[in-house]
Amino acid sequence: MVLRKNKVLSILFFIICTTFCAQTSPEDYIKVIESTVDDDLKYKALDSLIFALKWDENPKQYANYTEVYIDLAIERNNFKDAIHAATFAFSAINNQLGEPARALKMLNKVEAYKDQVDDTEVVGTIYLKKGGAYYNGKDFSKAVVNYTKATEIFTAQDSIFEADAIFFRGQAQFAMGNYVDAVNDFDVAYQFYENLGDEQYMFYTKANIISAYGINGFHSKTIEERNKLIDKKLSINYHDGLAVDYYNQSINYGRVNDLEAQEACLLKALKYLDSNKNHHNPEGEFVMVHSALASFYMKTEDLDKAKTYLDKAETKAMAFKEMTFFKLAFVEAKAKYLFLTGDLEASEQLALRALEQTETWKRTSLIIYLNTLLYEINTAKGSYKDALKYFEAKTKIQDSIFSKEKTNAFSYYQTLYETERKEKEIATQDANIKILEQEKSIEQEKTRTLIILLAFLIAVTVGVIYVFKQRARQLKETLVFHKKELTAYTKELLKKSREHDILKDELMALKKEQLDDNKLEKLQDLISSKILTTEDWKEFKLKFEKVYPSFLIKARLNNELTNADERLLTLEKLNLKTSEIADVLGVSSDSVIKNRYRLRKKLGLSKNTPITEIAKA
Repeated sequence: MVLRKNKVLSILFFIICTTFCAQTSPEDYIKVIESTVDDDLKYKALDSLIFALKWDENPKQYANYTEVYIDLAIERNNFKDAIHAATFAFSAINNQLGEPARALKMLNKVEAYKDQVDDTEVVGTIYLKKGGAYYNGKDFSKAVVNYTKATEIFTAQDSIFEADAIFFRGQAQFAMGNYVDAVNDFDVAYQFYENLGDEQYMFYTKANIISAYGINGFHSKTIEERNKLIDKKLSINYHDGLAVDYYNQSINYGRVNDLEAQEACLLKALKYLDSNKNHHNPEGEFVMVHSALASFYMKTEDLDKAKTYLDKAETKAMAFKEMTFFKLAFVEAKAKYLFLTGDLEASEQLALRALEQTETWKRTSLIIYLNTLLYEINTAKGSYKDALKYFEAKTKIQDSIFSKEKTNAFSYYQTLYETERKEKEIATQDANIKILEQEKSIEQEKTRTLIILLAFLIAVTVGVIYVFKQRARQLKETLVFHKKELTAYTKELLKKSREHDILKDELMALKKEQLDDNKLEKLQDLISSKILTTEDWKEFKLKFEKVYPSFLIKARLNNELTNADERLLTLEKLNLKTSEIADVLGVSSDSVIKNRYRLRKKLGLSKNTPITEIAKA
């Protein structure tokens, strides 16, 4: 009786807390946290607060309270909650606050308890996030190690997260110059996304494969493959990302001096700006495309058109409070326009501002472009000493990039050659060598602008990571909802069973009163009906498979299971007591024990092995 009373009080307290949470603002939670001396109440308030706070609006506050929550969760041995909170807060600390060391420290703290958590998705996400931290910190080798750990932990039911880990590992390999390994990872990730029917990330992955050609200077191959990607999207009426695809293609056409094709791609990018359903930064893309068109028309000496697109870009660029990649594109175009129209002082001021930012970001191609512009400005002003300084800075970087490009190209083809020789694919090897020879004729031109593509790739990568995180959060919330739905329905079945028992007792009382035999027979038929009807089972099974989609599929592998076997297995999976299973099935507890014994014997399982283990094989 004492235990039952305590249980009722706990449930009542939970209901009160839930109602309180639903009607309370973040400020109210904070008041409770700061004033209470009751650690349990503080813990519950923190739990509600970190999910009520908008981490992207106040990341510092969100991060601080999350760290307190994690410590309290660990004290209570709620390790899964601690890990979940740490991985979710990672972006706020690493990206928003720019404190990767703090973010890693938090992940390392919860990693110590990973063996206490029996959830591959939660544990694998630790290493997925650590990989991201090392990637953002440019420690790409450690990023690869952690992404690999994540792939080893994730199981078939975590396939979307495993695909992400492989995709991100490919990006880290790419950044290290391991292009063949990178392409192999991108190919595997592509197959995952294709099997999952995830068109958006199929195309993201394919774009990264294409970038492997571009980074090695194979512009013709890059143009060819990106045209295939664009044609594929158009053939299935999939317009997401087409603006960015055409923008990137315009860069490649610019490198081979095909101005007509470059202009056509930029105008198509403009056309598809509003067709992307998954914009993570529509204003940024607007500024980027309009600034590129302004720069193109300045290159072709059509300053009227250049001014038109520059003015449009300015309407949105000025809304950015910080100097983002997109705003920088506008500032560079504006500086060039001011130079061409004779406002040398204003042009120099903007160019110097942009150069300071690009040097902080280490955007090599943009540093070359701005040093070139500053050289031209100072030459026009007659400041030959300063002009020489910028010219030498530009030339030094260009020489370094030229040497690096040649090394990258040689490394890429050397690795590809060795792989193909082992596989005896000499024909493919010869074709790739011909591509290299064709590209040598335009080597000098490519050195000026090659790194622009890399800069944009980094921007796209940041966007992809952001979208991944949002989608993972949505998937998690959906699973929690389905679990609650399944629990509620199971409780309904138990309630139905208890009502059935009450009805049965009433029948026995009526029998004693010697009612009409015909009425008793009808009541007896009602009592004898199954508690878990066919419709109940269909509804229960539908809700069960939303939470455990592969459980019954794995259970049926190499096992001939009856409907009764499957019902027993699903109820066992929910960790119901023997008496509760008996209530749901409308049988005695002895019958459940006998059926469990029979099923274990049928499946060849030992006495101490749970029958649900067949679904893990």
